[in-house]
Amino acid sequence: MFDIKKIITKALLAVTFALGATAAWAGPSYHVSIDSSKFVGNGGAMYFSFNSVQAATSAFADVTNFSGAFEDEILRGGSVLGDIPGLVTFANSGADNYLMQSVVLGGIFGFDVHFRGDFETVAGSFGALFGVALVDLDTGEYYGGNGNLVEFQLTPPGVVDVDNPTRIVTVTPLLPPTSVPEPSDLLLVMTGLGLVAFVRRRSGKAAR
Repeated sequence: MFDIKKIITKALLAVTFALGATAAWAGPSYHVSIDSSKFVGNGGAMYFSFNSVQAATSAFADVTNFSGAFEDEILRGGSVLGDIPGLVTFANSGADNYLMQSVVLGGIFGFDVHFRGDFETVAGSFGALFGVALVDLDTGEYYGGNGNLVEFQLTPPGVVDVDNPTRIVTVTPLLPPTSVPEPSDLLLVMTGLGLVAFVRRRSGKAAR
């Protein structure tokens, strides 16, 4: 025999997970655009870094959706996985985690960065700093400023401060992606809601 209460309970749980799917994906995410037109003709590299002390609350920076004239990788160090133009993940497991990629200056560079990890919910004394700079490979000097063009300061629990001191960088917060429920979940939800209506209708008739 069917246990209507169990079916309804499962259906309501499916509704809860479906509605909460977007919240599960929520996290500090940004699109970064860098205009290098004023440096056209110069050789350079883009330098990504994710730094913290050893005792910092764990955090990750996922960088993806690269656009612009990225060329070959020059060097990397620390906890860095993946390659441009695919997904590159930085972890703050050590003091210095970095990736330097050669670029052709003169155009617009773009990428998305998403921050996640224990720093979102766990309090701690130390955070992490994600920075992006343009470097002159011939002189070692920075383009656009004395250091990073843009910095993201992660402070537990869940605070991200954006320091964008130059006019050639635009930082836009991104909304979390919308998760589409599986067809089986939708069927379960529809079945459960139908059963709820059926039970209520029978209960109304019995009360008369």
